[in-house]
Amino acid sequence: MSGLSPRQLAPALVVTAECDPLCDEGAAYARRLQAAGVLTTYSCYDGMIHGFFGMPAVLDKGKQAVADAATALQKAFTAQPATAR
Repeated sequence: MSGLSPRQLAPALVVTAECDPLCDEGAAYARRLQAAGVLTTYSCYDGMIHGFFGMPAVLDKGKQAVADAATALQKAFTAQPATAR
């Protein structure tokens, strides 16, 4: 991790696709973030392939993943910053 404490890092959303060769790496990354104390949400979309996120016009799960990411970003941008102690 960087020189920042977990409290200083933004929450993370890690999205993987079940049929992606990188799925296990994404899951491991999410676990490492969580173990380091970073607020992390991990979502693996069943039956999806690498690149599904960029196909919301033809894949319902792609549309859902984009909506989930937009919601996570909206929450992150409207969250109150932690005060320095």
